[in-house]
Amino acid sequence: MRMLHLTSPNLPVGAFAYSQGLEGAVDCHWVNDPESLGAWLRLQVQEGLAYVELPLLIRSHQACMNGNVTGLQYWNALLLACRETEELRLSEIATGTALARLLPTLSVPLPMLSPATFLCLYAHAAAHWQISWQAAAAAYTWAWLENQVIAATRLFPLGQTQAQGLLVTLQDVAERAVAQAEAVTDDDIGTSLSGVALASLHHENQYSRLFRS
Repeated sequence: MRMLHLTSPNLPVGAFAYSQGLEGAVDCHWVNDPESLGAWLRLQVQEGLAYVELPLLIRSHQACMNGNVTGLQYWNALLLACRETEELRLSEIATGTALARLLPTLSVPLPMLSPATFLCLYAHAAAHWQISWQAAAAAYTWAWLENQVIAATRLFPLGQTQAQGLLVTLQDVAERAVAQAEAVTDDDIGTSLSGVALASLHHENQYSRLFRS
């Protein structure tokens, strides 16, 4: 139940306000139908989450389980360094700030992180509640995918049935990403998804926006 609570779209952290570059990609006509959306998300999970967010989630979770504050601070800083645009960095910090306000109300003590990222606080909460990193990583990946698909339904004609079908087709990709993340070494953490970065940069100056920049 704690895991469902942490990944609920009703969690008041404001994740729904960010499109992670997707709105910029739609405005550039790179993503405009279920097929192009599926390709956009699949690549990010395989080459992005599997090499940045998920390996760092695993290490942050282990640091929290071991009481290694210095280690958690290092992974928190590395995550911010991997954010390629100001918009993506803002998204991580803003949702982290919101989660930092929420966790004490749930009797979860806060680690010493400044600025705290959402990912590391999420890992901290999972460790505090004795949720395994495997479950935490799977739930994080699913929540990320679901948020992106929900965002897409607001950006171009994508029916709910099509959206759910797309999520089903991406489940195997998400599961493989979690397995791949466990094998990623410290030196291999990091990626550069230039298309996502360019879409995010475009979104920062986009004439009309639904999502925060």
